[in-house]
Amino acid sequence: MKKLVPLFFVFFIFLTYSQSLENSNSSILDKANNYIFKDVKNAKKLAGFVAASNASATDKMRAFLILSDVAYLNGDYVGVINNLYKAEGTARLINNSNTKFLMSLYFAKYFRIFGLHYLYKIKIDECNKLLPKLSSKEFLGYDFQSLYDFENTFTSNFPKTNFSSKYSIDLRKHDKWISSVEDCKLRVGELYGDAGKSKDYFSKYLKYNQRYKISNVYTAKAYFLLAQSENKMHLNPLPNLLRADSLLNHYVDNNLKTEVKYAIAMHYLQNNKLPQYQYNIGDYNKLNKDLYSNLGKAKSIIIKHLQIEASDNSFDTFKIQISVASLIFLTISFLGFIITRKKYIDFLKYGNKSILTGSISKASNNNENHNKNSIPEKTEEIILSKLLKFETNKKFLQPSISLISLSKELETNTRYLSEIINHHKNLNFNQYINELRINYIVEKMKTEPIYLNYKILYLAQECGFSSQSTFSIAFKSIMGVSPISYIKSIRDEKKA
Repeated sequence: MKKLVPLFFVFFIFLTYSQSLENSNSSILDKANNYIFKDVKNAKKLAGFVAASNASATDKMRAFLILSDVAYLNGDYVGVINNLYKAEGTARLINNSNTKFLMSLYFAKYFRIFGLHYLYKIKIDECNKLLPKLSSKEFLGYDFQSLYDFENTFTSNFPKTNFSSKYSIDLRKHDKWISSVEDCKLRVGELYGDAGKSKDYFSKYLKYNQRYKISNVYTAKAYFLLAQSENKMHLNPLPNLLRADSLLNHYVDNNLKTEVKYAIAMHYLQNNKLPQYQYNIGDYNKLNKDLYSNLGKAKSIIIKHLQIEASDNSFDTFKIQISVASLIFLTISFLGFIITRKKYIDFLKYGNKSILTGSISKASNNNENHNKNSIPEKTEEIILSKLLKFETNKKFLQPSISLISLSKELETNTRYLSEIINHHKNLNFNQYINELRINYIVEKMKTEPIYLNYKILYLAQECGFSSQSTFSIAFKSIMGVSPISYIKSIRDEKKA
């Protein structure tokens, strides 16, 4: 018996040390999470330390999730996806409802940001099934409800859930979930249908920020969203855009910075201040080019994982067919990604249904090298700015639009225009026009219910197609479903 005492003592010391180590890792991760919007380098360093250590599965999973958020702020979409799959692998070791829910929630969030709408729906459905089984619904259910309600509000007048009510009070006891509260508060302001109400909301939010000293990244987002509301009211948005831009020079969020630079450039263009426009559109083009290139690589990684999961029968075959079909067309839809990121500025922004399957990176690089050699940089920027005006004025709705006619309108030649569309949109001319038209009519169907009652031929003509069959083929290739099925799905959502 005496011989066993030292063994019990050693075992006790080991347990105490293990518990201490686990508490230490949890504390490090709390700090990392709080650093995300204040000092992204430190957040990455701390979370990376835990991820590389002999930490518990729970701590490692959490570390990888923090690293995925850090990667997103840096515009590193490949890092986002790689860390999500590492977190998922660790979560399998834990195998409980909370971790499964959290992983589905994170995948849903980023699939939506990347425009992978069908995959987003699959993950949201998984969350729905797991929600009743959660042992801790305080933050998990809240995050899910905010994301789910935000989706539903696009087909209703206003959110059914008050995002900033009782949960925000409870969540303030947990610093590591504070970002969830602030994200949701900003989303509420976006959901107002009236620009004046949105403006008042964001003005109050900024006063609240000054009082409680919320992260400067959220302050920048609020200034940007306030400026958007002002622009809709035909007020001058520039002062608040510049405030947002100034804050983002010190705090990393490359996605938001891209949005802000674009808005500033467009303001200067509309006011005929070309030197300021060219400076800001140059910054925007560089940021956006890096983000888009990274996005294509991230989606290639998603495809590989989907193929592996399909071969292991871990995904339903029907869902895989739908998902891959939508992925094939999403990556080549640069416009869809831009539109959706504007709709969801926090984590934010969504849209189309397609992805690039492989050789797009090589093709893109070849186009890039070719463009650098053949089109002067200033000429390229001028054509891009004119192309943006073409999109803004919705001239793509003209049925007679062609590469030749658009080249004349933009005062360039067909070769330059074709190369620029290939390089910046990763589409040929016909695909580019079709994407613009389909995105236009889809937005109409989402925001103006009367469009759901129109005949398919009318919808085709409304967005510039000369025939119903051409419209239906283009619609299905981009959205993954036929126009009739898409309209039915929207009607079903409204009934629910």
